[in-house]
Amino acid sequence: MENESPYKAPNYSPNKSTPSQSPIAWLIDIRESEWRSVGYSFLWFMFLMMAYNLLRPIRETFATALGKTATGRLFLYTFLVLLIAVPVFAWLKNSYAKRRLVLIIFHFFASHLAIFALLSWQFETANWLGLVFFVWLSVFIMFVVSLLWSSLADIFNSAQAKRLFGPIASGATVGSLVGSGVASQLGKSLGVTILFVMAFVLLEISIVFAMLLQREATKNDELNTPDLAFKQKQKEDSKVSNGFSDLLSGLTNIGGSGYLQMICVYVVLSQLFGTFVYFQLNETVAAQIPDELDRLSHFGTINFAAQFGTLLMQTVIVSRVVKFLGVSTALVIGPFVSLTCMAGILTSPTLLLISIVDVVNRLAGYGVTVPAKEMLFSVVNDESKYKSKSFIDTVVVRGSDALAGNLPFKAVHIIPLTIVCGLFGWMLGQKRAKLESQSEVD
Repeated sequence: MENESPYKAPNYSPNKSTPSQSPIAWLIDIRESEWRSVGYSFLWFMFLMMAYNLLRPIRETFATALGKTATGRLFLYTFLVLLIAVPVFAWLKNSYAKRRLVLIIFHFFASHLAIFALLSWQFETANWLGLVFFVWLSVFIMFVVSLLWSSLADIFNSAQAKRLFGPIASGATVGSLVGSGVASQLGKSLGVTILFVMAFVLLEISIVFAMLLQREATKNDELNTPDLAFKQKQKEDSKVSNGFSDLLSGLTNIGGSGYLQMICVYVVLSQLFGTFVYFQLNETVAAQIPDELDRLSHFGTINFAAQFGTLLMQTVIVSRVVKFLGVSTALVIGPFVSLTCMAGILTSPTLLLISIVDVVNRLAGYGVTVPAKEMLFSVVNDESKYKSKSFIDTVVVRGSDALAGNLPFKAVHIIPLTIVCGLFGWMLGQKRAKLESQSEVD
């Protein structure tokens, strides 16, 4: 029997006349029967990212109090925890229906936020609390976003995903902007404890929309009872695959592919500059902004500017860069921007300039480099696309952060490495084009 999804994708008739569609529905191509599912998905993502962006400035504020050495160790601890967390999460996905897993994971993390609120109220900004929260936030966002997208992939079929995931993802952008704006404008007056409470409430609200989405998708199915086909699929998957084996398979694929190895080198080198700027910013903020709540507001402002700029980059610029200049150019833009920013830091390392550099570097990264990097996997087989990509997105990315955070990198080291990164970006784009042309011929 063919494995079925536990969710029923919203039904619609492709031949149905749609003259009564609103201009908005026509513009973003949402069928009448899909509005509720898309709306619930949008709101689920929006409230989740709103909560995360209330928390992110708190993490950076803790980091400034801890100092560079301790924060560098935190990058290493985060890397080690994720090495354990990723296989555990894969096991959970193989063991539980996503409908149950969403409730378990989201309530699990929400309970932690309640605990953090109590601890911050009692101990304010104790260093040990910052250590725990720094690592926790990285694990939290990886789990919940991965689970959200995995759930959406079950609810919507491939054709619907191409039409609807863009509008749904815009919910994350809206949530990020609102969360960053609140942290920026109200963070100082509200304080850390209230921000934790607000994030707890927002995460619980996101769960409500996740449940509404699942109820809408499953119709009359029991919410916590997966169908037999899905249950059998989970049992079969758990026998043949687990998180550790997937990571090892990803590593094996990378070891046998020069193309994937080049992607790893590019990712490592591109992460180095971002981590370098991160530490420069934290040190400058710690030196020039003595009040911790003022620091929180400053980081919220930086995050808001980066989120707003990324929205413009992704909606207006990226597609045009890739279309007219190609993937190679898109992959070189990030290193070029990094070199330009480095020149600014060396010339005038003021708080304003380093803050601007952080925003610009994140714009180039999230707005251009990351989308272009994702395109590199479109020309590899499914095994490499999922298992190798998962290895790169977790082990390589977090390992790069841990490396950069614990080695004494200076500008004299970063500049030549960034130049090498640009060269690898250009070669990767050319290699991708060659593989794409070969695939078309085949």
